[in-house]
Amino acid sequence: LQAQGDVHRWKREYDSARAMYESALNLYLQVGARQGTANAYLGLGRTALAEGSGAEAVQWTQRAIDIHASNQSRYDVALDCQTLAEAYKVIDRPEDAIEALRRSILLYAEIDLIDWANSVRTSLGNLLEELGRVEESLNVYGEAVSAQPEAAWLRRNYAEGLTKSQRLAEAAEQLDRAEELQPDAPYLALRRAELAQAQGDRTQAAAWASEALRRQPDWDEAQALLAWATSLDDEAAAHDG
Repeated sequence: LQAQGDVHRWKREYDSARAMYESALNLYLQVGARQGTANAYLGLGRTALAEGSGAEAVQWTQRAIDIHASNQSRYDVALDCQTLAEAYKVIDRPEDAIEALRRSILLYAEIDLIDWANSVRTSLGNLLEELGRVEESLNVYGEAVSAQPEAAWLRRNYAEGLTKSQRLAEAAEQLDRAEELQPDAPYLALRRAELAQAQGDRTQAAAWASEALRRQPDWDEAQALLAWATSLDDEAAAHDG
């Protein structure tokens, strides 16, 4: 029943998913299966979240967390906290979302799931940036790089934030290191183009935007950067004509 609920939820058949989870929940409660009960609660929470019912999602997910915490399952609590954070964002409670994400990061780190912790750090950094808390966001991105210095994608993310904050020399350093680790990444070229734009260097911006498009054709962000970089050339040509 639980698995059937998951399938219906993935197919966006939310009424059917809810019915499956509720049936599974009743069965688990009858036999005293706490882990199953928690999983059914989480399924109901994720279904409510998918339907945009943030408050209901918080209630179901918190029940799952309570059981998983009592079972001392740090992995499950960390996973639940990610769902809880998304639910808090839906109902415009960003501070609670931040707290849930920080708890998730801590728990993943405690069980040495550094990849998972850094994935959540990225979500936290993005949320802080959306809230205008730029320095806090950069600190989180920096923590991720420190925890996993060989992950090129984390350095590219950090560089993006540094570029937006006009800390351009630091952004360049991160991109240089990212290039050593993963030289052919499409996002490396895009971040280089963004950095060149922030520096006002249209020639380099055009070159890197073109390279980004070579690596990943029809990329909207790269096309926008290329349009910016070549806009003066277009104006000059029109003037000469």
